[in-house]
Amino acid sequence: RRRSVCKGADTDSYMAEMFKQAAHHAFTATFVALIVIEGAIKMLEPKLPAVFFIDLALFISLSSFAISFYRLTTADDTEQDEWEDAGDE
Repeated sequence: RRRSVCKGADTDSYMAEMFKQAAHHAFTATFVALIVIEGAIKMLEPKLPAVFFIDLALFISLSSFAISFYRLTTADDTEQDEWEDAGDE
C-alpha cells in the first residue's frame, strides 16, 4: 500500500502466525521427505542426476508450505463461520 501501513505485516498478526505455522509444517515435511528420498536412493540406486533430487526436495518444500498455508487460513475461516452461525440461534 502506498500511504497506509499494512496491518497484515505486524509480527503478531493473524497472517504472520499462519505463515509461521505453515513454515513449521513445510520444514517438517521436507525433513521427512529427505529421509525417505535418501532411503529410496540407497535401495534403488537410480541413475538420475543429483539436480533431479535437489529439484524434488525444493518441490516438496514449496508445495507443502503452500498447501499448509492454504489449509490453515481456510480452516479458521470455516470454523469462525460455524461459530457465528451457532450464535444466531
